[in-house]
Amino acid sequence: MLPLSTMRVPWWGEADATEEAVRTIRVWRPLLEEPVAEVRAFAESLGLPIVEDPSNDERALRRNAVRHEVLPVLERAVPGAEAGLARFASLVADDEAELVRQAAAFLAECSVGGGLRRSMLMAASMSLRRRVVRRWLATAFPTLEVSAVRVEAVLRVAGRPGARRTVEIGQGVAVVVDGDSLRLQAPGQR
Repeated sequence: MLPLSTMRVPWWGEADATEEAVRTIRVWRPLLEEPVAEVRAFAESLGLPIVEDPSNDERALRRNAVRHEVLPVLERAVPGAEAGLARFASLVADDEAELVRQAAAFLAECSVGGGLRRSMLMAASMSLRRRVVRRWLATAFPTLEVSAVRVEAVLRVAGRPGARRTVEIGQGVAVVVDGDSLRLQAPGQR
């Protein structure tokens, strides 16, 4: 979780929940990195009510099971582990932001007519390829959730020279690899 992030939100209540209905919102969590006890004490000193989200205690949710069961055991076994994980997460967030920037720039370079140049894509590092393919798909079909397995399948097929090949990525959408191009095929297209 980042102190400042942009989230995609599909507005299901609208009449037509299509790609156009997907919006982004900016979420600011200014006290995220502050210790909970200090935030609670500060709020109480101002007479602000403390609102607890009851879902935070539901251990059936993986994030809560980790927070309530796994992290305390890890902290007892390796004192300072939680702080170390938080530092590592901060470093990874910086790396992620840079890779997202690079992927956006590279996508612009290897895009042609709504598709991708296969030779250019395959010349990039694997981490950049994955991000470019994911971003390309998300731009074309914002409401389609594409799994890492499907992204890997696209890259595997794109990496093999040969005749025209097709990879289904979900909801009838396919990636067609033909010669030096990758293009999208919407449901019902041939």
